[in-house]
Amino acid sequence: MLNIKDALKRHGYTQRMVAKKLGMSEMNVSQIVNGNPTYNKMQAVADAIGADITEFFQSDTASLICPHCGKSIAICIKGE
Repeated sequence: MLNIKDALKRHGYTQRMVAKKLGMSEMNVSQIVNGNPTYNKMQAVADAIGADITEFFQSDTASLICPHCGKSIAICIKGE
């Protein structure tokens, strides 16, 4: 699961700020953040915010599937 939005927040950036820095529209950045971006687009955003691209694949939540009912169970990991 991609977490580009969380990485932006951690680095103090908004989508608008990233769009301006990359010279693209906010709509394009939104599509990168919320869609299925290419590696090159993710790398461009990572470079713009001073992040490592691997941060986009990290999450504070995990989910499991209940073996009894088959529903997804979200697990939130709080601080270290």
